[in-house]
Amino acid sequence: RQESKLRNDVVQVIQDVYELELIPEASEKIKISKRVDDYFGSCRWGEFYDQPLISEFFEKLRNRRTSIDDELFFLDIGANTGSFCFLTNILENTSCFCYEPNQEVYEILTENVILNNLENKVECHNVGIWESNCEKEIKIPGKGIDSGLGTLASNITRFSSLKEGDFQVKTIKCVSVDSHMKDKNIQKVDAIKIDTEGAELPVLRGCEAVLKRDKPLLLLEYTEKTTNQFGYKREDIVHYLIALGYNNFWLVGEGDLIAE
Repeated sequence: RQESKLRNDVVQVIQDVYELELIPEASEKIKISKRVDDYFGSCRWGEFYDQPLISEFFEKLRNRRTSIDDELFFLDIGANTGSFCFLTNILENTSCFCYEPNQEVYEILTENVILNNLENKVECHNVGIWESNCEKEIKIPGKGIDSGLGTLASNITRFSSLKEGDFQVKTIKCVSVDSHMKDKNIQKVDAIKIDTEGAELPVLRGCEAVLKRDKPLLLLEYTEKTTNQFGYKREDIVHYLIALGYNNFWLVGEGDLIAE
């Protein structure tokens, strides 16, 4: 009943929505609350950000199944207001978990999932992902243009202003992928998208059991701009994955990596 009430409240409150094309292959538009304009995240200026990357992920995820009846499950770590998760509206028998630690952004993500009637396919979690279960401090910039740059790093370098008072520091709950998949009794993970402003390597370390068991498709943010905030080089990600049996890597643009 609570979920039904939340859904009704969201649909009633949100009058203004964008209807956007997620990828060229999709015939149905995705409904997005115009509240995303305040956060400059997964949608910008009435369009999904990084559509070519979403399309690339879609193709490789689709190729993971051997028949139309195969179920696919993926993780969207650093989901922001939502984009990759809406592939569940296009691919049959596909579901995902979304993780977004910023409370305000998480609320918009949840609204967008409800607007598209995807509550049974997309499960949203307001937690951070790390290499272990713990509490950590997240730095959340105050400026909307920087809202996607919230980070668990102590060495902040990407906010447009680092003056005191221009960002908030909040203590949040973090979990590892391995522990959360065990708690949720998830038997197979087909793909993982990670965009965590430099925390990709710690996140992967917390995925080790899943990576060894399932060898999921990976899409990672892969840039020195973010890894420097955590004190490691982006190549360290590749070295870690090679040790786990990954041997196919594609650089997409200048700042994203696909691994299989």
